[in-house]
Amino acid sequence: CGTAAVTPPSPDASDLLAHARGLDALARRLVGAGRAEDLVQETWLRALARPPRAAGPLGPWLRTVLRRLARD
Repeated sequence: CGTAAVTPPSPDASDLLAHARGLDALARRLVGAGRAEDLVQETWLRALARPPRAAGPLGPWLRTVLRRLARD
């Protein structure tokens, strides 16, 4: 009997908002206060459009997405 792959649920607004302060602080360090809010919002949009493929903590995944967006 094979095991089916389990897809983690997409994050919802409360999941994302739980990480708002930490993402904002990281964004401010990476791009400055002027662009931080836009960077956090883009991170949330990416999380909703393409959620993590593997189950696990959302915070580290969001920080990785934010860092990658900041480099672009």
